[in-house]
Amino acid sequence: MKPQAVLGLVLVLAGVTLIVLQLSGVFVDRAGLEIGDLEIGVQAEQSLPWLPWVAGGGIVAGALLMITGRK
Repeated sequence: MKPQAVLGLVLVLAGVTLIVLQLSGVFVDRAGLEIGDLEIGVQAEQSLPWLPWVAGGGIVAGALLMITGRK
């Protein structure tokens, strides 16, 4: 495989990984306090509005690199 195609594959895999991580809720802040049986917790979801655009751009750019790298 040519280096261009390998870079494309890496970009596609990174983009897919970012989308999966965002959908699975990895980007969530959790804070809590536990005293005996009493548990108080706060959960705030971080909003990363640019993440889907970056991930999608990585997938598209990687796919183009893979296609052009095979020729």
